[in-house]
Amino acid sequence: MRKPLIERLEMDLLIERPGESPVVVEIKTDNGAAAIQQGLGQLLLYGGLYRRHPEGSVAELILLIPNRLPSTHVAQVLAEYGVRVLTYEDLDPPVFSREFLEICRLSEAAA
Repeated sequence: MRKPLIERLEMDLLIERPGESPVVVEIKTDNGAAAIQQGLGQLLLYGGLYRRHPEGSVAELILLIPNRLPSTHVAQVLAEYGVRVLTYEDLDPPVFSREFLEICRLSEAAA
């Protein structure tokens, strides 16, 4: 896992998975409309820049928001852009879903 800087823009998280597409993760601390819109824009931009980077490739895009998923309609629109929405529990420390940990190829013990 790392936070690469491409074109002076820093991704929240890039997860490299040997033999698989990497995962670009945008993490939001709010699950409101503005945060979702901002996250979508950031993921589309970062994903496109990473794809064009000499060391880059096509990446899976994940928007990680706290506590609850957006409406089905919003999630469907995000999916049309290739963005998968997952949640985390906004605790101290945060608690990530099993699904997110599996995508990252991490175990719960490592989180």
